[in-house]
Amino acid sequence: MNTIQERIRDRAARLNRTLVFPEGREKRIVVAAKKIKELGIADVILLGNINSINEYDLPKNLEILYPENCDFFGKLKDRFLTINQEKNLDIDEPEVFMKNTLNFGALMVEQGYADGCVCGAVTSSSDVIKAAIKLIGMSESSELVSSSFLMTSPNGDKSYTFADCGVVPNPTVEQLVTIAYDSTQTHEKLTEQKPKIGFLSYSTKGSANHVMVDKVRKAATLFLDTYPEYKSDGELQFDAAIIPSVAEVKAPDSPLKGEANVLIFPDLDAGNLGYKIAQRFGRFKAWGPLLQGLNKPMMDLSRSCSVDDIVDIAAICAILRT
Repeated sequence: MNTIQERIRDRAARLNRTLVFPEGREKRIVVAAKKIKELGIADVILLGNINSINEYDLPKNLEILYPENCDFFGKLKDRFLTINQEKNLDIDEPEVFMKNTLNFGALMVEQGYADGCVCGAVTSSSDVIKAAIKLIGMSESSELVSSSFLMTSPNGDKSYTFADCGVVPNPTVEQLVTIAYDSTQTHEKLTEQKPKIGFLSYSTKGSANHVMVDKVRKAATLFLDTYPEYKSDGELQFDAAIIPSVAEVKAPDSPLKGEANVLIFPDLDAGNLGYKIAQRFGRFKAWGPLLQGLNKPMMDLSRSCSVDDIVDIAAICAILRT
């Protein structure tokens, strides 16, 4: 097992979190829930029809809820009516909206009935993000939902955070700074390492000039001015950001010295391609997309996720609640 995987699972188990899974009828979710419970990673609440879920051999102490039969359905419905009015959501059928397990799970987190929500195995990312923004809301320090991937090497000796790889298509300078800051917080919580932030480009320190390079350069400067407590630099090519010998040649004055561990990509194309190349060619473990910027954690699984992926994302969700 990957060493960081062991540490994350062990840390999650000590937190005694409760996680809700809106896709309770999906077989991978049910099997993962059983494993999460058996490993002591978190308490689990499955949302869905109890008869269909009970087809599986589940631990007796695993909680299964069907929204309209839940004791606190009325309380969450009242809370939703308030949110609907305050945010001008204009949702005409609150009863139907609340019976949707995705919406119900998000409201459970918002109201403290669960510490985090894990979904996305059969639900689109756009639906997950919409529910999260509407019902859980944004954190006080962020006005942007973005995502990151925790990337760990095959032998578990190195870990990196890649962002944004799943949400913001073409971030502005200010959005890149927000993505970088939120990714820094995610990285530090999960790895317990000091973040070193590299803003990536096809140019290193003026080796090329283009509007795309200018954006990265300006974002790196703004981040440094705003968060001088972190080591950061840009614009840097990928190799100059992570390989010390290359950094000596291409960016000898860089404070990162080729040791960046939080890598901020210029746009979604680059980020998404980058993490998949590392995953498929480099055989790095890719955990994510991890949604950032929310008031409380709601994780968006890949629809190709395995049972072990779900278990690990659940452990990450528990840690990110801190």
